Amino acid sequence: MLRTSEWYQQNIGRLRDTAEFQTDRFLIDILEELVVHMEKQGMTRAELAKRLGVSRSFVTQVLKGSPNLTIRTLFRVLWAAGLSLEARTEPRQLALLRRYGMDVANRIVREINEAHVEELQDDVSALAA
Repeated sequence: MLRTSEWYQQNIGRLRDTAEFQTDRFLIDILEELVVHMEKQGMTRAELAKRLGVSRSFVTQVLKGSPNLTIRTLFRVLWAAGLSLEARTEPRQLALLRRYGMDVANRIVREINEAHVEELQDDVSALAA
């Protein structure tokens, strides 16, 4: 039986290149920046809630990364805190390279390619059977 850390090490490369992983990473990064900004400004959740015209519990849900958080709501929260959100797109490989460095990006791409080769081999075996 695999321990959690062993499973994580075996699967992290494959998972990093999923939309779900990158979405969660993106949201975590933004919310961490928001919390740091609030701390530097001495802004409480109650103050942010007042600026937004919402309940303090709503702000708490947002800061926890509510699964129903829309881009529109995220932008409103950031704006009320005195922050802005800029968007940019780039090829996934470049994003991996920028985020994790050349060695990790190469390993992730290699792991993804190996997984695809294994899937193709399984498909060919199934067709030949």
